[in-house]
Amino acid sequence: MLNNKKEKFSLSKLRALSTESTINSKKYINDYFIPLTNGNHAFMNKDGKYEIISHEILNRVYINRFPKPLKAYYNHELDEVLTPVFKLNKPVKYEDNLNLCSQLKEAVPFKSLPENDKKLAKVFLNDFMFEVLCSKNEAVFIHLKKWMANMMKGNKNNCALVLKTASEGVGKSTLHQMIRKHILPNDLCLECGSEPLKNKFNSIIGGKLLVSFEELESVSIGEWMTILNVLKRQITSDTIMLENKGSNAYETDNINNYMLLSNYDLPDDGRRFFVLDISTHRKGQLSDDNKKFWSYIYGKCFNDNVGYALYCYFREIDTTDFNPQAYPETNSKLASISKKLDSVHNFLKIDYVLKHKDMHGTIDEIVCEYNQFCIREKILKPSGKINFNEKMKDIGINFFRKKIDNKQYNKYKISHNDLLVIAKKNKWLNELDVFSDNDDGENDDEFECKQSYCELQMMNNKKEMEIKELMERVKCLEKTIEDMKVVDEVIPKEKKIKKEKKVKKEKKLKQNEIKLADKEIYDNESEDEMTPEEIEDMMNASTITQLSPIIVKNKKKNK
Repeated sequence: MLNNKKEKFSLSKLRALSTESTINSKKYINDYFIPLTNGNHAFMNKDGKYEIISHEILNRVYINRFPKPLKAYYNHELDEVLTPVFKLNKPVKYEDNLNLCSQLKEAVPFKSLPENDKKLAKVFLNDFMFEVLCSKNEAVFIHLKKWMANMMKGNKNNCALVLKTASEGVGKSTLHQMIRKHILPNDLCLECGSEPLKNKFNSIIGGKLLVSFEELESVSIGEWMTILNVLKRQITSDTIMLENKGSNAYETDNINNYMLLSNYDLPDDGRRFFVLDISTHRKGQLSDDNKKFWSYIYGKCFNDNVGYALYCYFREIDTTDFNPQAYPETNSKLASISKKLDSVHNFLKIDYVLKHKDMHGTIDEIVCEYNQFCIREKILKPSGKINFNEKMKDIGINFFRKKIDNKQYNKYKISHNDLLVIAKKNKWLNELDVFSDNDDGENDDEFECKQSYCELQMMNNKKEMEIKELMERVKCLEKTIEDMKVVDEVIPKEKKIKKEKKVKKEKKLKQNEIKLADKEIYDNESEDEMTPEEIEDMMNASTITQLSPIIVKNKKKNK
């Protein structure tokens, strides 16, 4: 990538050039803009470095303001379309690629440098890296220097460097600060939190030779497992998928070397994590001597001259056939593995390996001992019998079948020496483990007592299962009774509703019959009515007293 300062792109200058010369205006565009094969575009900023911008931003900010002929030229006529890559020791443009990576410094022989710079570089190496970071462990110091040298040559280490300690002020951040500020170009280094690992917008780590995750925050186990899965993949993968907000994701070279710094306990039990034993005897506030030590390191060693001397020193270290994951085991690493041991393996370590015991017993007896161990160690979720057997198989311990008194038994039998080999192979042991005095094992009374106890516990477990089944049956019966009660309540209610409907229907029919009867009576009476002329004739034929009721009745009706 270019590193020289460049004049800032100007739309007004482009318009002026377009009126003078089409060739010059097109060349001006070519100097600042390059279409990329992933649909994005490279734009050169004022620092002379290309940065990735999306097609949408390019159009909205720049292309839409171009004169029409130049707009057509960039969108349809420009033939140079490049692929973005991050390659050290390669030019900005080579083949069909656009190299977005900053370049390493040129190294000179270490012995040709000024004596004072070489002296201070050795102070940083011996007094800080060897004494503090490696706790004076020569094998760890050699591997750390080769890890650094491999990175300084532009190579990717397939394991991360882990610097963790519960104490603050012991110098765990000093190394990456020296690298970032004075050894490597600043553009090749990045210090950040866990955000690039937690979301897909991770373009910030593209083209960085060293990525330091400073003070990784304490997160939930689930969230950390998500971060860890991403980190593991990126530690070993040669490619990485990068994406920025508003632009297309693209796959490119992964040149990242990772350094993890934290005060918290990190899940770093795999081969991908090289954990250093950081000494705390140089803690800043412990004594005046320590204050002078850190003042000397930061005051004398933290400058570009000493940084360049260290760079040249690392570049001369032979890294032929270097395997970053073949690091010597440190106490911190072994402690991390021990803390994260599966409960079954931890049971074997504590109750058998450290106690010089052979394992000999049925699966039920051994599982019974394991359950007692889980109670003692307050393990909330012990493995069941099947999972216990699977975890034993994982480390090469298999059961065998033996017939005793016409009854078949599944048994484990393995000596303490074989268990010790398994423990060492899987790195279960650490500097804090203490072996008990080697005795001749348990006597017969102790064994019979333990066997009787296990038999009683198995009987108890069986009874508990029977009680549990009976309780389930009782619950089922209670539910059946409740359902029957509900049915008994529903049926009378339905009968009552049906009867009420029938009574209402009969009542309505009777009312209709009464209305019809009243209508017939009224119609008959209407037919028997007498006209006024008929009444007059009748009055002539009889007395008024005899006809008065009929007259009164007919008058009322006429009214």
